[in-house]
Amino acid sequence: MVTTPTTQTVPSGNNATFSCMVTGAPPSSDVMYQWMEEIDGMPLPIDGDTGERVSGTATSTLTIMNVGLQDIHTYVCIVSVDGVEVGSDTGSLNVSRECV
Repeated sequence: MVTTPTTQTVPSGNNATFSCMVTGAPPSSDVMYQWMEEIDGMPLPIDGDTGERVSGTATSTLTIMNVGLQDIHTYVCIVSVDGVEVGSDTGSLNVSRECV
């Protein structure tokens, strides 16, 4: 089983962090993670135009730095346990404007 990333609202310019965990897998399991953006109902690899603002795309924790409107998507964590892939439910990122 894969835990669901938490939907969140983050002020523009701040960082967003999504996490997913595998539960119930034996400790000796080979576990790999891949984060994807869900666009028009299709999970797609996180676009390279995010550059150095995104880290952890192949770990259990995805961090998007300096979020902006371009980052408003739903995100899904695809986990491979001993070669069997399982996807999490999606978590959404909403971006609010900072008051000045």
